[in-house]
Amino acid sequence: MFGKLQNGEADVCGSSAIVTPERKEVVDFSEYVYIDHFSTAYREPTIEPNVFGFIQPFTHQVWIILFAATLLFAVSVHAAHKIIHALKKRDRGHAVPSLSNDVFLVMRHLLGQAEKSKGLEAGSGLLLVITWLFATFIVCTVYQSNLVAMLVIPQVKIPFDSIEEMLNQDKLPFRVTGNSFIDDAMKESEPGTQLHRMYEKHDGYGYRLDEVITNLLTGRYAFVTNRNVVLAVMANFFSKTARCGIQVTTEAILDVQFAFVFSKTFPWQKEIDNVLVRWREAGVLDKMLAEELGRNVSACIIPGARIRKEISLRPLEIADFYGVFALFLLGITISATVFGFEILVNRLCKKTFVATASLSE
Repeated sequence: MFGKLQNGEADVCGSSAIVTPERKEVVDFSEYVYIDHFSTAYREPTIEPNVFGFIQPFTHQVWIILFAATLLFAVSVHAAHKIIHALKKRDRGHAVPSLSNDVFLVMRHLLGQAEKSKGLEAGSGLLLVITWLFATFIVCTVYQSNLVAMLVIPQVKIPFDSIEEMLNQDKLPFRVTGNSFIDDAMKESEPGTQLHRMYEKHDGYGYRLDEVITNLLTGRYAFVTNRNVVLAVMANFFSKTARCGIQVTTEAILDVQFAFVFSKTFPWQKEIDNVLVRWREAGVLDKMLAEELGRNVSACIIPGARIRKEISLRPLEIADFYGVFALFLLGITISATVFGFEILVNRLCKKTFVATASLSE
């Protein structure tokens, strides 16, 4: 195309092209028709089970504070037991509960499985228990309500939505359009820049649009290309399936201008530029582009927005409980390990006692 314009075989190119300084040396460009962006496209996110949903009602900071408060109250209850026991001067046959028993007592209150607190029937000890009961009631109520909301609301996992997020992840490789403007920009970029990091990390090139679309729909890789091209593919796919199929990041990598191309000797360039400027200022060009893409594309612009909008609640799956099951199995494993260790220690102690007794005889 540019060769024919340069050689005088043609005066105007009927389609727009990206404006670059190198191309301006051999051909002329009109006023820009529209501005496009290079962005990254990938498969549309799907709803996934929330394995760690049982810890999401609270932030890590709240969980740490709750753990510290539990230990603090356990120590306080243990201290209260000792003080009350000393003040009442109970008989030697009545033992003060151990610290571990008081820890389990506080945990039972927290989990709503409390029993009567012996030795704390009145005074400051009873006030301590009432305070803890009130606090645990609030914590449990908030936890249960937030847990239900977070489990039934769909979790849509987006791979990334910015250049930095794309460069800092390794789960989804990305490719770029071969022999393209973005490819040249990556190769010519300065070391340390985002474009150069993209060049170092990209997984390869894509040349055939149909092959790229197939790989995007199957989630094989992400692809860096013109945003409007991706939006057109999304709109076409949505009109056939009512799904986006492909999503595109909201952050642009590069901004480029598209304009008509003329030969250096074309005489009517000024008149065409005047028309394009008036159309652009009146919003005609933007309206034409929007109509070309279609209305369906508006549902697919923000990654994951269509799924979140169409499905407000969902039934729980077995995978949603994997985290709780794993925690339960971990507790059983630790308990079995401790139990086995206690048996081993007990047997060793018995053997040592028998050996000592034999020596003494």
